[in-house]
Amino acid sequence: MPFIIITYSLISGFRNVGADTETYISIYGNVDQFSMYMLPLQVVTYVEVGYNNIMYLFKHFGASFEIFSTAMTLFFLIGVFHSYKSITNNYYVAAMSLIFFLFTFTCYQLTFNQVRQGVSIVFVLFATNSLYVNDHKKYLSWVLVSSLFHSSALMFLALPVFRSFIESMSTKTRWTIIALMPVMMNIGFGKEIVSAIITVSNGVIDLGNVGDRVSRYSDSDLFGRQSEFGLITILSLLGLCVLNMYSEVNDKSTRFFTSLVTFGYFVFSITFDFVVISQRILYVFDIIMVCLLVNTLVNHDKDNEKFLLSAVIFIALSLKVVVTRA
Repeated sequence: MPFIIITYSLISGFRNVGADTETYISIYGNVDQFSMYMLPLQVVTYVEVGYNNIMYLFKHFGASFEIFSTAMTLFFLIGVFHSYKSITNNYYVAAMSLIFFLFTFTCYQLTFNQVRQGVSIVFVLFATNSLYVNDHKKYLSWVLVSSLFHSSALMFLALPVFRSFIESMSTKTRWTIIALMPVMMNIGFGKEIVSAIITVSNGVIDLGNVGDRVSRYSDSDLFGRQSEFGLITILSLLGLCVLNMYSEVNDKSTRFFTSLVTFGYFVFSITFDFVVISQRILYVFDIIMVCLLVNTLVNHDKDNEKFLLSAVIFIALSLKVVVTRA
């Protein structure tokens, strides 16, 4: 596993591919200060303060952008693997989950043009593990740390409010939620919800650059558009169906995370008309779902069904990566 993580990180870090790669190279070159004002919503050199400070330290010690990217990819992959191991308590399942993850996510999505959120997601994953053991203080701490690298992490502050609902979610409730998702995607009122949250939040604290950025995204034809309901979305819903069909063969931990992912995809469907928000929600729960699918395969004890389930998941993930890279 270490060899795979290191090799992938080196390839990813030195390939300089991604929609925003040139922008990040420019930002890295312009970083010239370390800020001690480490609070959420603080922006320095066009990015969140935590990410700015990490760039500054690497640049201060003479690291090139490629070395910085490699290090961030290493941190991201090790963090995801650690989270997978925490969810399943099984090294083999965690390793297989990470391999599936590398197969189904293109390099640039979480290492270049999404590099800030890639680092942020690691802390969000740590937070979800804390939520499972009912440690709300640690959950809050991880989310706040995560927001220092990508402000979208602040969305997860609301998650503990729904914890009891998520934990007690029955199979029937999960299926009802899945059935409602296509309906919610067609209704589309994510912009109204986000706008209301921004308005209320601005009345309490100054959102500054982040609030302005979200407003610009909402008005933009590119960033304020609806997500695409295509093969990838269908495959994600298929993954949810597979998880819920076999959820009872898994232990308490993975049943909880199955409910969490189902809830997360429901929020994704509500914000479907605002691609910038919905996709950032999707990244987190897609990563967790990969682990849950592999864990379901390992724990299922009927050989004939396991073969069919393996084939369905493999074909689905293969189609997903082909469509994503097309």
